[in-house]
Amino acid sequence: MKFTTFDRDNDQYSKNCAEQFTGAWWYKDCNLSNLAGKYRDNNHGKGVNWKHFRGHEYALKTAVMMIRPLK
Repeated sequence: MKFTTFDRDNDQYSKNCAEQFTGAWWYKDCNLSNLAGKYRDNNHGKGVNWKHFRGHEYALKTAVMMIRPLK
């Protein structure tokens, strides 16, 4: 997916997911994960969350995104 921001709605949802979930991200139909959410915000989908790990109402304490270099 293309990156969705407040001013560029690139997701497939009827509303802008970056506005609804307070952070830019690679959204499709909104919020299976949001590592750009608000720290310690346990409201549905607003915090740093990963749906399949702890659900939308659990804000992760930390998140690390690592990129492996090309060989």
